Amino acid sequence: MTSFALLLSLIPGRQYDLMPVGPVEVRLNVKSSADKVDLRVAGVSIPTRRDGSALVFTVDTILDHEVVVIG
Repeated sequence: MTSFALLLSLIPGRQYDLMPVGPVEVRLNVKSSADKVDLRVAGVSIPTRRDGSALVFTVDTILDHEVVVIG
């Protein structure tokens, strides 16, 4: 009997093929008047809007991770 092991990556928990997700709408209850959102991995600033006390913005696509900076 022959056994086969499928090795997709040398690092456990990693994959060679990534599938982007999005758009992702983010709603955060922010008590400050912060209204600027920067996506550090994508390297862009994105528009925001207020919905009551919530700061709302949409990240168009995320491939593997994103860092959001609110200011």
